[in-house]
Amino acid sequence: LKIKGLHNAGNALAAAAAALAAGASDEAVCEALATFSPLEHRIEPCGTVRGAECYNDSKATNVDATLKALAAFPHTRPIVLLGGDDKGTDLADLVAAAHAHTRAVVCFGAAGARFFQAFQEQGAQAPADFQLLTANNMESALDVALEQAKAGEVVLLSPACASFDEFHSFEERGEVFKKLVAARAAKLGA
Repeated sequence: LKIKGLHNAGNALAAAAAALAAGASDEAVCEALATFSPLEHRIEPCGTVRGAECYNDSKATNVDATLKALAAFPHTRPIVLLGGDDKGTDLADLVAAAHAHTRAVVCFGAAGARFFQAFQEQGAQAPADFQLLTANNMESALDVALEQAKAGEVVLLSPACASFDEFHSFEERGEVFKKLVAARAAKLGA
């Protein structure tokens, strides 16, 4: 599948089962599964910068959605951009999952300070190579992440927050992120 994450694989299997039950051929179902592209703003690949793959998961406006995104990269530990308009949710599961699945987090935006504090409070549980970073806004968070990223690594915007501190919607946030990635790729190389 071109789409990332066990939650997406489960959805694909359910769609395949429904299509087969409705009479679709095995070949048609296999073709559809193999060619289905990620949806915009949902763990959407949006380019590479100096060999680091960048993904837009701006739709992740809550902790549960971000937890699914963090688990969607089982063969690498991404650098994740967390933050935005704070919803005041419990961050314990997010911190634990980030420690388990990521190499670094960049806390930014209105929620940045609270997220940073939650990670600091659980710092003893972090892997030895885990990095806790901070930035003022999404653009600077991307730059901080790209400074840390090596070729073959993943930079993931999966904010676990609403977008209203900087943007009118998660769609606008995702569009801006994709434009920033494209600009950094043009300047720094893909």
